Amino acid sequence: DTDGVVASLGSGTTFWIEYGLAANASYYRYAEAYNAGGASSSTASLQYTFAAMPGALSLSDVSSFTIRASWTDGGNSGGTLYFCEGSSTSVNGPFILNSGWISATDKYFINLLSQSTYYFRVKARNFDGIETGYTALGSTITVPGTPQTPTGFNGIATGTSIIIWSWTDNASGEDGYRVKNDTDGVVA
Repeated sequence: DTDGVVASLGSGTTFWIEYGLAANASYYRYAEAYNAGGASSSTASLQYTFAAMPGALSLSDVSSFTIRASWTDGGNSGGTLYFCEGSSTSVNGPFILNSGWISATDKYFINLLSQSTYYFRVKARNFDGIETGYTALGSTITVPGTPQTPTGFNGIATGTSIIIWSWTDNASGEDGYRVKNDTDGVVA
């Protein structure tokens, strides 16, 4: 039994460095002077270690308007808060999207622009509010949105075995058009 003693130091000592502590964890310590006549204690001090930088994980669940940013806790204790932000301009910002301070290690960003590149980064802060540097999560491109519907679709027979089908192209960003029969089979 150590009776709560974390370190025994010589007389005249005025500091001690404690190693091997967990990231963003609380430690409650006090100093005690002692001799054969007894012991007297300082007031206790509660201190938090710094948070570790989060680890990069992935950008996933990408659609035309959503991206899920994920990261690892970096070894931080539970309850650590993270701040993830995104930019549609560059890795250096400006960062127009943010998660706010959250304890989760992922965030879905919604209402994004289709066919746009987004850059993400994340940081952590300890229980004293001291923030880490940023960890880059990379970039990804949202997929194209559904093209607008062609209108005015019509056919004109021009012979015994020929019909010319035509429509108005209302879409931008489409890969092409398919003409289908009404049983959902592609004809051309």
